[in-house]
Amino acid sequence: MCREALKGYLEASLPKEKPDKIAHFVDEHDPGGLRDAEAVLEGLRRVRVCDPACGSGAYLLGMLHELMELRTCLFSTRNIDPVSAYDRKLEIIQRNVFGVDIDPFVINIARLRLWLSLAVEFEGNDPPPLPNLKFEIEEGDSLAAPGPDQQQGVMWAKEIDQFGAAKALYIKAHGEAKKKLEKQVLDLKQSISSWTHHGHHVNGFDWSVEFAEVFHDGGFDIVVANPPYVRMELFKDQKPLLKQNFPLVHAERSDLYCYFYARAVELLRSQGMLAFISSNKWLRANYGMQLRQYLAQRCALVTLVDFGDLQVFQAATAYPMVLIAKKGTPTTSPVMTVAVKSLDPPYPDISSVVAQQGQRLPPECFLGATWTLATGDARTAFQQ
Repeated sequence: MCREALKGYLEASLPKEKPDKIAHFVDEHDPGGLRDAEAVLEGLRRVRVCDPACGSGAYLLGMLHELMELRTCLFSTRNIDPVSAYDRKLEIIQRNVFGVDIDPFVINIARLRLWLSLAVEFEGNDPPPLPNLKFEIEEGDSLAAPGPDQQQGVMWAKEIDQFGAAKALYIKAHGEAKKKLEKQVLDLKQSISSWTHHGHHVNGFDWSVEFAEVFHDGGFDIVVANPPYVRMELFKDQKPLLKQNFPLVHAERSDLYCYFYARAVELLRSQGMLAFISSNKWLRANYGMQLRQYLAQRCALVTLVDFGDLQVFQAATAYPMVLIAKKGTPTTSPVMTVAVKSLDPPYPDISSVVAQQGQRLPPECFLGATWTLATGDARTAFQQ
């Protein structure tokens, strides 16, 4: 999922590079076909990735490793980016990965996993203090607050720039400098909140304020997640707020993960990549009708991998699917779809499964609220 999202991001960011060469670079870590390795490196350094339901940080760590490997292979073959592995990984943590989760315990685990991944790269007997991830991996309810306003803050650009700069310095600060920078960040956040919401209190994780520097630039480049699967009976008390925040995907029987799809689209910049694994029930269920239409109107679908009734997760009964999509104009190109029938090899190498079993369906199969994942005699339209 991380690799597919990175391919889409690099294709959109580097139109002079050929898509097949980008794919080969990301999949095989071979930059030999790239035209401008420096531009690719700059794209990798600039990407902003968010997991709005990050849990213990599996996707954040996965993206960290992917970015690290890609930058390392650029350095080794093109002799660029001459920094130590520790410094390179620290820069990725500082610039590229962001996470939010409602559970403070798993947030601490996510931070710990990133710290451990960084610590193993240090060579020497006097390691520097670990980075402060308080403003990178944050605790909060990703769905409770209104969506971010990606056009806000034009008149307050200087303050938002100061906010982003203070957070960047805070990550590597310690001692008294850390305390002063934390106060500066919190003061700037309070100021941004005052003019963003005109003094009104906002419940939940306030995306427009907490990551103001990201949305001042248009939003995240990639949102990747495995959102929580929670039946509607278990969060009835939250339904009114979710209906208010997500009226275009709301249905009384919607599972909680449906709202994360909508929030992810809101978090993305134009041409940003969505990479989700969730239950596949929304593809068929009545409650998924609004979500299917929402995505069809706002995203270009790229790949859809449906595992049907296969038990992919050993510890949970879930019937997952993976969706890769690009925010922007609706689908106009064929969509790669795969109905996985077995967990035998080449699974779990999903790229091989897609290559061997995938079929490209015309965009009209994904219009509005009714999607079709098969052709010919096997054609079965998902019911509204």
